[in-house]
Amino acid sequence: MRGLQPDSKCGIYKDKQNYVINEKGIKIYTPPPPKETIRSTRELLAWINSKETKELHPIPVCAIFHHRLVSIHPFSDGNGRIARALGTLILYQRGLDTKHLFSLDDFFANDRKQYYQKIEQARELDNDLTLWIEYVAAGIVTTLKDVKKRLEDLQVSSISRINISPRQEEVLRILRDNPSLSGAELIKRLKVTRSRINQILSPLIKSRLIIKEGQSRATRYRLSI
Repeated sequence: MRGLQPDSKCGIYKDKQNYVINEKGIKIYTPPPPKETIRSTRELLAWINSKETKELHPIPVCAIFHHRLVSIHPFSDGNGRIARALGTLILYQRGLDTKHLFSLDDFFANDRKQYYQKIEQARELDNDLTLWIEYVAAGIVTTLKDVKKRLEDLQVSSISRINISPRQEEVLRILRDNPSLSGAELIKRLKVTRSRINQILSPLIKSRLIIKEGQSRATRYRLSI
Protein backbone atom coordinates (compact mmCIF):
# COMPACT_ATOMS: atom_id res chain seq x y z
CA MET A 1 0.00 0.00 0.00
CA ARG A 2 2.97 2.35 0.38
CA GLY A 3 2.79 5.05 -2.25
CA LEU A 4 -0.96 4.55 -2.57
CA GLN A 5 -1.85 5.67 0.94
CA PRO A 6 -0.28 7.96 3.54
CA ASP A 7 2.06 6.04 5.86
CA SER A 8 -0.39 6.62 8.70
CA LYS A 9 -3.03 4.63 6.79
CA CYS A 10 -0.88 1.68 5.65
CA GLY A 11 -1.90 -1.57 7.33
CA ILE A 12 -4.66 0.19 9.27
CA TYR A 13 -8.26 -0.98 9.19
CA LYS A 14 -10.86 1.53 8.06
CA ASP A 15 -12.30 3.76 10.76
CA LYS A 16 -15.15 5.15 8.67
CA GLN A 17 -17.87 3.48 6.63
CA ASN A 18 -16.77 3.02 3.03
CA TYR A 19 -18.70 2.18 -0.13
CA VAL A 20 -18.22 0.60 -3.53
CA ILE A 21 -19.06 3.17 -6.19
CA ASN A 22 -19.49 2.51 -9.91
CA GLU A 23 -18.12 4.58 -12.78
CA LYS A 24 -21.20 6.86 -12.59
CA GLY A 25 -20.53 7.69 -8.95
CA ILE A 26 -23.47 5.62 -7.71
CA LYS A 27 -23.13 3.51 -4.55
CA ILE A 28 -23.63 -0.12 -5.53
CA TYR A 29 -22.47 -1.88 -2.38
CA THR A 30 -22.14 -1.06 1.30
CA PRO A 31 -19.46 -3.18 3.04
CA PRO A 32 -19.72 -4.18 6.71
CA PRO A 33 -19.19 -1.25 9.12
CA PRO A 34 -15.79 -0.61 10.73
CA LYS A 35 -16.80 -2.26 14.01
CA GLU A 36 -17.24 -5.60 12.18
CA THR A 37 -14.12 -5.36 10.02
CA ILE A 38 -11.52 -6.91 12.33
CA ARG A 39 -13.73 -9.86 13.27
CA SER A 40 -14.70 -10.55 9.64
CA THR A 41 -11.09 -10.31 8.44
CA ARG A 42 -9.86 -12.64 11.18
CA GLU A 43 -12.56 -15.17 10.29
CA LEU A 44 -11.43 -15.03 6.64
CA LEU A 45 -7.78 -15.54 7.62
CA ALA A 46 -8.75 -18.44 9.90
CA TRP A 47 -10.60 -20.03 6.98
CA ILE A 48 -7.75 -19.58 4.48
CA ASN A 49 -5.27 -21.14 6.93
CA SER A 50 -7.51 -24.00 8.07
CA LYS A 51 -6.61 -27.62 7.41
CA GLU A 52 -9.85 -28.15 5.47
CA THR A 53 -9.18 -25.23 3.14
CA LYS A 54 -5.60 -26.34 2.47
CA GLU A 55 -7.01 -29.60 1.10
CA LEU A 56 -9.15 -27.77 -1.48
CA HIS A 57 -8.07 -26.93 -5.04
CA PRO A 58 -6.25 -23.57 -5.07
CA ILE A 59 -8.39 -21.97 -7.80
CA PRO A 60 -11.73 -21.93 -5.91
CA VAL A 61 -9.84 -21.00 -2.73
CA CYS A 62 -8.26 -18.03 -4.54
CA ALA A 63 -11.63 -16.97 -5.96
CA ILE A 64 -13.52 -17.29 -2.66
CA PHE A 65 -10.84 -15.40 -0.72
CA HIS A 66 -10.76 -12.66 -3.35
CA HIS A 67 -14.52 -12.14 -3.32
CA ARG A 68 -14.79 -12.29 0.45
CA LEU A 69 -12.00 -9.76 0.99
CA VAL A 70 -13.44 -7.20 -1.44
CA SER A 71 -16.82 -7.73 0.22
CA ILE A 72 -15.40 -7.04 3.68
CA HIS A 73 -13.54 -4.03 2.23
CA PRO A 74 -11.39 -3.76 5.37
CA PHE A 75 -9.28 -0.77 4.31
CA SER A 76 -10.13 2.77 3.31
CA ASP A 77 -8.65 2.22 -0.16
CA GLY A 78 -6.81 -0.38 -2.25
CA ASN A 79 -9.01 -3.34 -1.29
CA GLY A 80 -9.27 -4.66 -4.85
CA ARG A 81 -5.51 -4.44 -5.42
CA ILE A 82 -4.84 -6.25 -2.16
CA ALA A 83 -7.38 -8.97 -2.99
CA ARG A 84 -5.85 -9.51 -6.44
CA ALA A 85 -2.30 -9.63 -5.08
CA LEU A 86 -3.18 -12.04 -2.27
CA GLY A 87 -5.24 -14.18 -4.64
CA THR A 88 -2.18 -14.63 -6.86
CA LEU A 89 -0.05 -15.36 -3.78
CA ILE A 90 -2.49 -18.10 -2.76
CA LEU A 91 -2.08 -19.72 -6.19
CA TYR A 92 1.73 -19.50 -5.90
CA GLN A 93 1.79 -21.01 -2.41
CA ARG A 94 -0.58 -23.85 -3.27
CA GLY A 95 1.05 -25.27 -6.36
CA LEU A 96 0.24 -22.91 -9.27
CA ASP A 97 3.54 -21.09 -9.11
CA THR A 98 4.93 -21.36 -12.68
CA LYS A 99 8.05 -19.54 -11.45
CA HIS A 100 6.04 -16.33 -10.84
CA LEU A 101 5.48 -15.89 -14.58
CA PHE A 102 1.83 -14.89 -14.33
CA SER A 103 -0.43 -12.59 -12.38
CA LEU A 104 -4.19 -12.21 -12.65
CA ASP A 105 -3.94 -8.43 -12.46
CA ASP A 106 -3.50 -8.04 -16.23
CA PHE A 107 -6.54 -10.20 -16.97
CA PHE A 108 -8.77 -8.30 -14.55
CA ALA A 109 -7.44 -4.94 -15.76
CA ASN A 110 -8.22 -5.81 -19.38
CA ASP A 111 -11.66 -7.12 -18.41
CA ARG A 112 -12.47 -4.49 -15.78
CA LYS A 113 -16.18 -4.07 -16.57
CA GLN A 114 -16.86 -7.81 -16.51
CA TYR A 115 -14.71 -8.19 -13.39
CA TYR A 116 -16.87 -5.78 -11.38
CA GLN A 117 -20.07 -7.22 -12.85
CA LYS A 118 -19.12 -10.74 -11.76
CA ILE A 119 -18.32 -9.58 -8.23
CA GLU A 120 -21.67 -7.81 -7.97
CA GLN A 121 -23.52 -10.70 -9.62
CA ALA A 122 -22.38 -13.06 -6.85
CA ARG A 123 -23.70 -10.66 -4.21
CA GLU A 124 -27.06 -10.48 -6.00
CA LEU A 125 -27.17 -14.30 -5.94
CA ASP A 126 -26.94 -14.30 -2.12
CA ASN A 127 -23.19 -14.89 -2.34
CA ASP A 128 -23.49 -18.00 -4.49
CA LEU A 129 -19.94 -17.87 -5.84
CA THR A 130 -20.26 -20.55 -8.54
CA LEU A 131 -20.23 -18.15 -11.51
CA TRP A 132 -17.53 -16.02 -9.89
CA ILE A 133 -15.29 -19.07 -9.38
CA GLU A 134 -15.84 -20.09 -13.01
CA TYR A 135 -14.91 -16.57 -14.12
CA VAL A 136 -11.68 -16.57 -12.09
CA ALA A 137 -10.81 -20.06 -13.37
CA ALA A 138 -11.34 -18.90 -16.97
CA GLY A 139 -9.12 -15.89 -16.23
CA ILE A 140 -6.35 -18.14 -14.96
CA VAL A 141 -6.56 -20.30 -18.09
CA THR A 142 -6.48 -17.22 -20.34
CA THR A 143 -3.53 -15.77 -18.44
CA LEU A 144 -1.52 -19.00 -18.59
CA LYS A 145 -2.20 -19.32 -22.33
CA ASP A 146 -0.92 -15.78 -22.82
CA VAL A 147 2.22 -16.60 -20.82
CA LYS A 148 2.76 -19.77 -22.87
CA LYS A 149 2.47 -17.82 -26.13
CA ARG A 150 4.92 -15.15 -24.95
CA LEU A 151 7.42 -17.81 -23.92
CA GLU A 152 7.04 -19.63 -27.24
CA ASP A 153 7.58 -16.35 -29.08
CA LEU A 154 10.67 -15.77 -26.97
CA GLN A 155 11.95 -19.24 -27.80
CA VAL A 156 11.41 -18.67 -31.53
CA SER A 157 13.27 -15.38 -31.22
CA SER A 158 16.17 -17.16 -29.50
CA ILE A 159 16.26 -19.88 -32.15
CA SER A 160 16.33 -17.30 -34.93
CA ARG A 161 19.57 -15.87 -33.55
CA ILE A 162 21.53 -19.12 -34.00
CA ASN A 163 21.83 -21.77 -36.66
CA ILE A 164 20.14 -24.93 -35.41
CA SER A 165 21.54 -28.17 -36.77
CA PRO A 166 19.35 -31.25 -37.29
CA ARG A 167 20.99 -32.84 -34.22
CA GLN A 168 20.19 -29.80 -32.11
CA GLU A 169 16.59 -29.82 -33.34
CA GLU A 170 16.43 -33.45 -32.27
CA VAL A 171 17.72 -32.54 -28.79
CA LEU A 172 15.02 -29.87 -28.46
CA ARG A 173 12.33 -32.34 -29.51
CA ILE A 174 13.59 -34.95 -27.05
CA LEU A 175 13.70 -32.47 -24.16
CA ARG A 176 10.26 -31.16 -25.09
CA ASP A 177 8.87 -34.62 -24.35
CA ASN A 178 11.02 -35.27 -21.27
CA PRO A 179 11.29 -32.99 -18.19
CA SER A 180 15.07 -33.46 -18.00
CA LEU A 181 17.72 -35.91 -19.18
CA SER A 182 21.30 -36.67 -18.28
CA GLY A 183 24.17 -36.45 -20.74
CA ALA A 184 24.36 -40.25 -20.81
CA GLU A 185 20.67 -40.49 -21.71
CA LEU A 186 21.09 -38.00 -24.54
CA ILE A 187 24.17 -39.86 -25.81
CA LYS A 188 22.17 -43.07 -25.87
CA ARG A 189 19.20 -41.51 -27.68
CA LEU A 190 21.33 -39.68 -30.26
CA LYS A 191 23.89 -42.47 -30.59
CA VAL A 192 26.85 -40.09 -30.42
CA THR A 193 30.06 -39.83 -28.38
CA ARG A 194 30.45 -37.72 -25.23
CA SER A 195 32.63 -35.16 -27.02
CA ARG A 196 30.03 -34.92 -29.80
CA ILE A 197 27.14 -34.39 -27.36
CA ASN A 198 29.06 -31.51 -25.79
CA GLN A 199 29.47 -29.91 -29.23
CA ILE A 200 25.74 -30.28 -29.84
CA LEU A 201 24.65 -28.94 -26.45
CA SER A 202 27.09 -26.06 -26.03
CA PRO A 203 25.39 -23.59 -28.48
CA LEU A 204 21.98 -24.48 -27.06
CA ILE A 205 23.18 -23.72 -23.54
CA LYS A 206 24.85 -20.46 -24.58
CA SER A 207 21.68 -19.30 -26.34
CA ARG A 208 19.68 -20.29 -23.23
CA LEU A 209 17.42 -22.63 -25.13
CA ILE A 210 18.33 -25.37 -22.67
CA ILE A 211 19.57 -25.25 -19.09
CA LYS A 212 22.38 -27.33 -17.63
CA GLU A 213 21.82 -28.34 -14.00
CA GLY A 214 24.20 -30.11 -11.62
CA GLN A 215 27.79 -31.22 -12.12
CA SER A 216 29.72 -34.27 -13.33
CA ARG A 217 27.56 -37.40 -13.48
CA ALA A 218 24.68 -35.57 -11.80
CA THR A 219 24.41 -33.10 -14.69
CA ARG A 220 21.00 -32.91 -16.33
CA TYR A 221 19.58 -30.87 -19.18
CA ARG A 222 16.12 -29.37 -19.66
CA LEU A 223 14.37 -26.83 -21.84
CA SER A 224 14.53 -23.30 -20.49
CA ILE A 225 10.74 -22.95 -20.84
